[in-house]
Amino acid sequence: MKKRLSAWLVLGIITIVAGLSLAMTNEVTKDVIDQQAVQADVEARSAVLTGAEAFEEVPLASLPGGEEGPIVSMFAGTSQGEVVGHVGKTIVNGYGGPIEIIAGVLADGTISGVNIGGAGFAETPGLGGKAKDASFMAAFSGKQAPLKVVKAGEEKGDNTVDAIAAATITSRAVTAGINRIASEIDGYLNPDTGTGAVAEGTTYTATEQGYKGPVTVFVTVKDDDTISQLIVGDDSFAETEGLGSPAREKPFTEQFVGKSMPVAIGDIEALSGATVTTTAVIAAINRAYEEKNIIVLEAPKPEGTTYTASVDGYKSPVTVFVTVKDDGTITSLVVGDAQFAETDGLGALAADKEFTQQFIGKSVPVAIGDIDALSGATVTTNAVLDAINQAYADKTIAEGGEPQSTAEPTQAPKAEEVEVPANAITAAYEGYHSMVAVAVTFDENGAIT
Repeated sequence: MKKRLSAWLVLGIITIVAGLSLAMTNEVTKDVIDQQAVQADVEARSAVLTGAEAFEEVPLASLPGGEEGPIVSMFAGTSQGEVVGHVGKTIVNGYGGPIEIIAGVLADGTISGVNIGGAGFAETPGLGGKAKDASFMAAFSGKQAPLKVVKAGEEKGDNTVDAIAAATITSRAVTAGINRIASEIDGYLNPDTGTGAVAEGTTYTATEQGYKGPVTVFVTVKDDDTISQLIVGDDSFAETEGLGSPAREKPFTEQFVGKSMPVAIGDIEALSGATVTTTAVIAAINRAYEEKNIIVLEAPKPEGTTYTASVDGYKSPVTVFVTVKDDGTITSLVVGDAQFAETDGLGALAADKEFTQQFIGKSVPVAIGDIDALSGATVTTNAVLDAINQAYADKTIAEGGEPQSTAEPTQAPKAEEVEVPANAITAAYEGYHSMVAVAVTFDENGAIT
């Protein structure tokens, strides 16, 4: 009995010692493994964007998808202080498990390089495992997103990539990931083209059954029956990763913009290997418009608190309404109120999106070196910067949390006060502060008189 107890005691001690040893080993190697992963990412970024000398991380919050978006990191690559391209990283589900993809993208959407792999890469050796081969990764370089996978015998084009033989699922998953990165970078560089804004027209909605679940669409149609925006999917969207899931991404949805209702399968490029999902999207679009299921889409309000201040510019007060998150980064900037009267073509450009959009993602206080100043309008530029910093420092919250003017609006002349020729053609559109009406006359040759 004593011998049996001794054996159990020895066995218990061995088990405890072994467990402690494993725990200590894991703790020691964990940091090393993490450092190796970080270093691998650094090397991959340099490999996929060879023209960059340094990389600066782009906050995920400033991307179209935000922190919960489809990519896990993004970096701006620079050379001699100039941005030469961007590198994004995402994770897709392949045939055997997760696949990490790091891709470099130039400003025009050209793929500069691709790195495929990751610690969890488990695609079938000799089949999907060939995704890590240099020859397959090189096939993406020099092509413009969105890209399409084609199998043997299918028509090829400038934006197609040959699928790995007998590994179509892996090939499509990788390509979807690269398109995803390119789409997020495009949305970051060209925010006005994203789906966050409310497009012109009326928005309709409907749901059709897809391959794995309901496919809901929100399609905006103008008065001339052409589509101005398409959003695919809601919280219940669950189409197959790498096949039906790209139906939500810009490379697919933007094909519909400009198409006339009703749409047909021949009007767009269907999702490869996802005919059911493609058909569901088209059917939902047409039913939404036919049944006139109207839904109101509102532009998402920028995150943070909106502050305001006014500083004298070159010819007038320059009032700003700047929205800042808790971490001090700017999410929205509106320049000008009813008193804004800076010089046309110079300081007046401070109110344009091309200027104000530069401030998104910048930290307060902002400095002249953080943005491109308005050429020939240094006084106005400095007034904008000073007003932003003053608004945030004083914590002067805009009334109602929205940009609002406290000045009396300039009174536009009433219609009856303007003499309009009887043969004039008239129209009115929303301007910066009010409706802008025009009346134009033509001669018999169509020239404006």
